[in-house]
Amino acid sequence: MVKKVYIPDYSDYLYITDTPDEARSLRDSNKAVLIEKTPENEEESFDGFMFFIEGDEEAEAGYYKEIFERVLEIPREIATDGDISLFELVPSDFDFVCGLSELPSVTEYMPPFGPGADGIDSFTTYTKNSYLLYGYGFYLIVAGNEKAGLVGFGAGEEEGTFEIGFALAPEFRGRKIADRAVKAATGYLRKEFPEAHICARCHKENSASIGLCRKHGIEVISF
Repeated sequence: MVKKVYIPDYSDYLYITDTPDEARSLRDSNKAVLIEKTPENEEESFDGFMFFIEGDEEAEAGYYKEIFERVLEIPREIATDGDISLFELVPSDFDFVCGLSELPSVTEYMPPFGPGADGIDSFTTYTKNSYLLYGYGFYLIVAGNEKAGLVGFGAGEEEGTFEIGFALAPEFRGRKIADRAVKAATGYLRKEFPEAHICARCHKENSASIGLCRKHGIEVISF
């Protein structure tokens, strides 16, 4: 059985099915598929499918839209100020992030990040499935339709704390892009998690990042 949920922003449908054959057929036709888990299909194999819903459970329209975008690898914009935008990472961003993580001028004051930190497979898995339904993770900074850098945040060591980080390609420095990106990212985070306390780990010699964080009310943890 196949059910369809109309996604107005894309004039298309998210398909919900409870059988593996129908799911694979829809996927082969480049359709966005959500699996409905039931007692009858709990022993069935849905290998390769990432998103599931329980039985006749109903979800909010925004949830269906997010699933549609994630399955079809459509980057989701989380914030913009008109000059820069922040987009959820998708697999096509892999080469850019890999290149950024290999620049000494980017990583000088940072611990390893990106594909080189944990390997290509884990990074690809991350961009495909991690933080979509949690509201935080790594986001691409886009300025003038160009990929300029990354900004991201994850859960801190203490409950209710989020740790932010950012990296900008050298050719985009000196244009207030990092300032705009951090402002947009913290605004988004504070909207999603109003009680969140935001901090950042900054190298004690990285005065530019320390100043930027303090400007936006971010607690600086020096190392």
